[in-house]
Amino acid sequence: MQDEQWMDLALEAGLLRATMAQRAPVEQARGIVMARRRVGADAALVLLRAAAERDGISLEQVGAAVVRLTTRRGDADGEPPATVELLAGHDHPHQELQEPQCGLAEPSS
Repeated sequence: MQDEQWMDLALEAGLLRATMAQRAPVEQARGIVMARRRVGADAALVLLRAAAERDGISLEQVGAAVVRLTTRRGDADGEPPATVELLAGHDHPHQELQEPQCGLAEPSS
């Protein structure tokens, strides 16, 4: 391989590492919301995105805040309000959450 190709591969690998590092808190937060709110993966992502929109911050910032709030004890001073509400189980008054349909029927008993 030529030097230029190695440089391209190194750049691509760096970008992939950065992307994976950004996604980790979002995926961790998704799991936390799924467990706390007893919703599926798609619904948890909807809730996280809604909190990000209400707080005016990125999905990655909400994910990081959810992880911080979950892994430490104490108050939530300085944390995004919609994110705190999300973990407390309070829905936004104008938010209607429905589990996304995946096309699979529930098994009958």
